[in-house]
Amino acid sequence: MQKHCQSRHYEHRRGPGRPTKVDALIAPDWKKVSCQRLFVQGWKSQYFAVVSPAEVEEEEETLRRQETAAKLPEAEYIRAQIDEVSPWLEMTRWPKYLHGHSFIEVVRLASPASTASDPLLVEFSDSLDRVVEQAHTSIRDDKVNVFDQARINSFIQRRRAFDRPLMIKLRDSTYRSYKQVFKRLICFAYRTIQPENRIELAYRLTARQLGHLDEMIAIGQELIGLKQSQQTRDDVKKGTNIVQKSLEDRLDRDCLHFCISILDHTLKGDLFESTAIGVLAALGVDPEKNILRDVSSFTSYLSAFVKISQMLVIQMSVMMAEEGQIEHPSDVLDEMRERFMIRGIAMAQSELEQLFLIHGDEKREDVIPTFELRDLKDDPTKNAKGWNFCKDPRNDDVLPKEKRWMLHRILQADALRAEFIVLRKKDSKVFWKAGAAKKYISKIDSFLERLLLLIHITAGQPARGTEILRLRHCNTVNGHHRSIFIEDGLVSTVTAYHKGYNIGGSTKIIHRYLPREVGELVVYYLWFILPFWRSLDLLREQYTHAALKRHQEP
Repeated sequence: MQKHCQSRHYEHRRGPGRPTKVDALIAPDWKKVSCQRLFVQGWKSQYFAVVSPAEVEEEEETLRRQETAAKLPEAEYIRAQIDEVSPWLEMTRWPKYLHGHSFIEVVRLASPASTASDPLLVEFSDSLDRVVEQAHTSIRDDKVNVFDQARINSFIQRRRAFDRPLMIKLRDSTYRSYKQVFKRLICFAYRTIQPENRIELAYRLTARQLGHLDEMIAIGQELIGLKQSQQTRDDVKKGTNIVQKSLEDRLDRDCLHFCISILDHTLKGDLFESTAIGVLAALGVDPEKNILRDVSSFTSYLSAFVKISQMLVIQMSVMMAEEGQIEHPSDVLDEMRERFMIRGIAMAQSELEQLFLIHGDEKREDVIPTFELRDLKDDPTKNAKGWNFCKDPRNDDVLPKEKRWMLHRILQADALRAEFIVLRKKDSKVFWKAGAAKKYISKIDSFLERLLLLIHITAGQPARGTEILRLRHCNTVNGHHRSIFIEDGLVSTVTAYHKGYNIGGSTKIIHRYLPREVGELVVYYLWFILPFWRSLDLLREQYTHAALKRHQEP
């Protein structure tokens, strides 16, 4: 064999002398095998290899080891992907919400309505089409002015997005895909309350949502029965068409109310108690790949949800104005926008109610005095120590003159009096409860943190930290002028800053204006909360039992 290789398969010639170590280590190009032949001579007398069963098993084991070695990197990669932290899934919490449920069954709950199997859901989907078209017409016909359209668009977290009215000039295909999100939301809510549903997700409909959905079901079934009776008759009378139009209008109204109630869902417990968040989790399942969608493939659903939500809110305000419930669409539009469309405002308003010590059985409008920013006056030229617009005599008719409104509220309410003060019997002196006072002051700190954030992100171009942290609500003893004013019905902040001040010695005066909602928070704080905060330390021992009785008298 060696002679054959040298003569037939020659590759390199080794020089004379002893072979080198490299040549000695070169493995031969053949291996020893067992062989035999069937004939001693003739054309079929060739040798052929004979493989024993042990060698066959050894070769199969070698192949298995090679295949395992080839698959190992892929397995390790998949395992690493499973263990790797996904910020997107951590934020959405879909794995926890959908744990233990079949992705196929979850997708089925939020699947579009089928004409053959879901005639009632088809009626709901058609109703949503009509409602969105009505909203489109209302915006196009300027039933809601451009300023309110810009305000409803102001919660989008993009630079200067709030300067633009709501965009409705979209392609028909875009509208169809956008409306599918809310159609699937309605299908999801309906299917999950059916007795035959086997998937119990951690969401629940409120009594208000169930009421509107029940109305939709009743009207939808009546509408289906009417259409079926029309198909069996050749002559369709004019009165029947009028009845069908009336039923469709009622269904559209309840459909709009149901969608708004889904948006206006106060979260007090688990995040997924909201139907909207639950259906977004169902839409986050990719039925083709049977996996959860990543952020890049899910943003289109969020865009659709936001756009249709804005249009539904506008149509709700227009409908209430047409029915005479309000005078102008902007009246209820502001309320809905503040309640469930502006991030941070509603929470700050809730914290403000806590500072006013409003209990669950009290209404804010019945307890807290109201005012209009446009009625407040201010004089920027006043430089007296401690001066701010709350001390302007022209505001006496707008803001009450009583400086201790919060203190009187505590002394006149039995529950608040028991919560905040204690009477020492031996000398009839009244003291503040340290625990209650400390807890109240911590609430003030939390409110101020949120208020600072709102001022920073809503007052135009965000200020530098050295600017916004120097805001003063009154003139100081060192001659520093205040930087919070009332101008033309808006609360404004004025800062003087320049990053090159140490070099050039010059500053720039920057005016910023707060939205009405944030400006009202500032006024309420300066008007009520700040004086009471100061009184917590100053009035600990000033009220005797006689003074307490005097405040209890009507």
